[in-house]
Amino acid sequence: MNMNYQDIVILDKDGVIIYTDVANLRAFDIPVDEVVGMKLSDLYRNFNSETSTMLKALKTGEATVDYEQTLETRQGNTMVQVGSTYPIMNGSEIVGVIEFSKYKYRLEEIGRIQDHWDKPIYRKNYTRYTVEDIITDDAQMLNVKARLRKAAKLDSPVFVCGKTGTGKELVVQSIHNLSKRAAKPFVSQNCGAIPENLLESLLFGTVKGGFTGAENKMGILEAADGGTVFLDEINALSPELQAKLLKVIEDQRFRRIGDTKEKEINVRFLAATNEDVDRLISERRFRSDLYYRLAVVQIDLPELAERRGDIKLLVNYYIDYYNAKLHKNIEHVPDDVLDIFLRYDWPGNVRELRNAVEGIFSLSDDRVIQKECLPKRILEYGKKAQVDMRTLAYAGCDLKTMLRTYEDELIGQAMEENEYVLSKAATRLGVSRQVLKYKLEQSKRTEKGG
Repeated sequence: MNMNYQDIVILDKDGVIIYTDVANLRAFDIPVDEVVGMKLSDLYRNFNSETSTMLKALKTGEATVDYEQTLETRQGNTMVQVGSTYPIMNGSEIVGVIEFSKYKYRLEEIGRIQDHWDKPIYRKNYTRYTVEDIITDDAQMLNVKARLRKAAKLDSPVFVCGKTGTGKELVVQSIHNLSKRAAKPFVSQNCGAIPENLLESLLFGTVKGGFTGAENKMGILEAADGGTVFLDEINALSPELQAKLLKVIEDQRFRRIGDTKEKEINVRFLAATNEDVDRLISERRFRSDLYYRLAVVQIDLPELAERRGDIKLLVNYYIDYYNAKLHKNIEHVPDDVLDIFLRYDWPGNVRELRNAVEGIFSLSDDRVIQKECLPKRILEYGKKAQVDMRTLAYAGCDLKTMLRTYEDELIGQAMEENEYVLSKAATRLGVSRQVLKYKLEQSKRTEKGG
């Protein structure tokens, strides 16, 4: 059987759907969480015991492996499904059917599906991403994907470090969807987005009468029982709340606010920060004991400026994405525009690149991206005239300043010639990658007057 199938549907002996985990929001043309309890024949116009592999398996007990069939929903939408269907037997009795499948799409179907990609729920377990959504050819990121695959097989906490926009949510959702908890809930909370006085009740839940106005309300920990909790910007928790959370992670027990009884849970904890961990700990904004408990596995995400070889790949990916979503037909990026993308520093990382491409689509009516459609901050970045050493000398600059300026020019030239791939530029200059990275950071500080 093809092992790349993404979706699962199970019918009981009467053809009623009793379980589904379907990544494709439009497979049924109704919300996924309303499908369970419906008959398969109520969802598709063209399905009966002769045309549907699942209904055929219920009738005959025969499996159909690696098939291809066309689905026509009650709303009249069609798509091509590939999959394998197997009867579920109890002795000689057919008691159900299980189907593993995925879908093939035409351009217009992709656009219809992608209208839903920005909604908060993508899969039944409340996630949107899998490891295949991490688009990269970069060695560092390929290593990240390998590490998260290994981490997914464990049940240990994972701590992700990365600047805003580097893909922390993609990583943690990928871990959940590759783990044995994939069918259970994934509950995500940005701790920095909620006022401190509400965070504790949000995490632990409340009981009626526990304090003025309190009601019986489930918290994040209970909602994720059996699954995964992801706490982003975990350092935003107060030291007291961090201490309580540490005890929950250790004991897998907690108490609702105002309650006298403890509840047991079975939850895997994933956490992340966009700040330097050592600095957080030294400034006592993040408890070291909580960090050590969470960082059983630590995954560090590189900034986009450190993986410039992925910029062209990502630009082309988002061009395809927005072509389908916005029904446009932009074909490619001219070399001069791509060069601007490669020169830019992308402080907002992949998220900023995606937003930049979306903005270009909103302004462009042509098939080719024009420079004029780029945001001003990107277009003007790095437009610095080459500095003449003699001019510096005449201006009274000392030898140290002139040497530093000349070094910056050589580094800039090496980066440009090697498509801004740090490791290649370092080899060209005959220095280590770490030394080159340090010099680039020092140059930025100098430019900012720091």
